Parts: sequence; C-alpha cells; structure tokens
Amino acid sequence: MSVILHIGQPKTGTTAIQNALVAQRDLLIKHGTLYPSPKHIPYVHHFLPVLIEDPDKIAQHTLNRMGFSPTVCKGMAREELALVRQQVDAVQPKQIILSSESMFRSFSTAKFDHLKQLLADLGDEVRVVAYLRNPADHYMSRAQQQLRNRAEIVSPDPNRTIGPLTAYRAAFGDAFECRVYDRKVLRDGDVIRDFWDYAGLDPNLMPSNADSDNSSISAEAMSVFLRINPPTDAKTPDEAKEHSRRRRAVLQADADLPGATKPRLRPEIRDYIIRSNTELLQQRDEFGLVFPGLDYSIVGQNVPTQTPTFSRIEELCELDPARRDALEARVRAELAPSWRHRLRQLVAH
Repeated sequence: MSVILHIGQPKTGTTAIQNALVAQRDLLIKHGTLYPSPKHIPYVHHFLPVLIEDPDKIAQHTLNRMGFSPTVCKGMAREELALVRQQVDAVQPKQIILSSESMFRSFSTAKFDHLKQLLADLGDEVRVVAYLRNPADHYMSRAQQQLRNRAEIVSPDPNRTIGPLTAYRAAFGDAFECRVYDRKVLRDGDVIRDFWDYAGLDPNLMPSNADSDNSSISAEAMSVFLRINPPTDAKTPDEAKEHSRRRRAVLQADADLPGATKPRLRPEIRDYIIRSNTELLQQRDEFGLVFPGLDYSIVGQNVPTQTPTFSRIEELCELDPARRDALEARVRAELAPSWRHRLRQLVAH
C-alpha cells in the first residue's frame, strides 16, 4: 500500500485538489485509492501537523477548527488518526492520499521521524509532493486571504521556501517532488489534472465540474474587507462566527454587484517582489523550479533596503472607487442588526 502526502504550498490550488478528491471519494475507493474523511475537518488532513508539532506552534486557523485549545486540538488529532486507520482497515486500498497545506514548513529531524513513522504505519511506500507559485502571484493571493480574516495588508516579505524544500528532500529523498503551479506548465493547464497525473489516477475519475480556478475576490472587495474587519484573528467561537458572517456578506455582495476589477499588482510592487525573492535562484538551480515569464536576471538586483508597507488597497492595485463605495454600502446594510435584534438587546439589558 502506498501513501501520497500533498503539502501545498498554500495558495497553489490546494483547496481545489482537496475538493476534487472529496467529490470523487466513493468512486476513487472503487478504483483502489482512499482519500480519508476526517471527522472534524472532512476535506483536509490538518491533524498531521497537529500530531507532530509543539502545542504552541499549532496554526491559529487549525485551532479555530479543532477546539481553540492546543490540548483539545491534540486530542482531536489523535481521534482523526484513529479514524483514518479504521477507514484504511475497512477499505484496504492500494493507495492513500493525504493533503494538508499546513505541512509546508520546516520540521526538526525528530518531528520528521515522527511523521515518517505515522505514514509508514499506513503504507509501505511514501511519496510527498509540493506545488510552488511565482512569488508575486502568491503574494496577491496571500494578501486576499489575509484580508478575509483581519484588517491588515500583509507585508510583501520574501517567500521562505528553501527551508521546507530542503528539509523534505533530506527527510524523503527522491520520494519528494516539487512542481510549478502555473497554467503554462501544469498538465492541461489545470492543477487538478496535474495532481491526478502525479497520483496515477484515471482522468476519467475527475469530477465533471472540477474547477481549479479558485476565483479571487475583486480589488474593491479587498478594500471593503480592510474597512470592515478588525485588526486581529478570531480566537473564540463567537469571534470566528462573526468573521464568517462578514466574509459571507462581502463575498455575496461582490458576486452580485457587476463591474468587478480583477486585482493585479502595480508593476513596481511586482518588480520589488521578484527582485527581493532571492530564493528563486535556489529554487531554479537546486530544485529545477522555473516560473514562466519571470525575469531571473533581476532577482537579487537593486533590492530596496526597506520592505514596503501598505495602508490602502489602492497602493497595491487599481480599483473602481465608485464600485468600492457601493459595495461597502451593501455590505454594511446587510450586516446592520435588524430591529428585532436591537429589541432583543434592549430587553436583555
């Protein structure tokens, strides 16, 4: 029995791959491949980093989904692993696929040994795959993700990928493979099709409505997220619920209001990101990762000494101010408490 561990990198179509595997889970089982279904987060296997990571280093988004307490989270992760083992025993597949973008990090040798033992208990052959993205495109996607959760524009610091890549190569040797996330080089221009090919899955088992284009929000929606979100992560169930309510309101209004501006980094910001990401040369020379259209001659050249910071989305990309204002008005109207809610609050006090 073989095991494939898909580790991201985050913002490289991981959700699309996971959703496709979930959609075809029953059909894949019939053809010898199991994508296990955890209890607490059914489409992804974040219990893996929880099991091997120190309690104080568990990602906040994972804590939000698995109990908000490191102790509770660890207990849930052990339950998830036991459930996966039960599914493996019941199905007896030829191949198991596990996926968690939270695994894209450098672990200590001891933690990698723990991981390898966990995987070896599931199968006798283990392969690990990671996708990497042009850092400018990755930054825009990461900035959007951050804005969905808190009122902050993430700094365009250089991506730190060589650490995880080197660590996984040291731990898994030739069983570790990294691939470029770019339509120009992906199989059929599609990350789902590309992963299907890597895993040796029959293309006919792909979902008919598979969509690897996890459409970004508009530039105007990015600005609205910045205006309505608090500058902190959700740390309690109530805060997480309120974050979700705001997020749904913005996404729905953005979908309903025509004239969306696709967010594109201003040329000077894109240029800075490419110049400052010196690991691009190591990715190319040591791991064979070459991003189409990227000018490698400017990497590491004339890099400003100070990392730019941003307080407005307009500093990152162009947008339509009129649409932004109309979008914000819609969202605030949707989020405003109803008269029934206000009356309940008055009665309660």
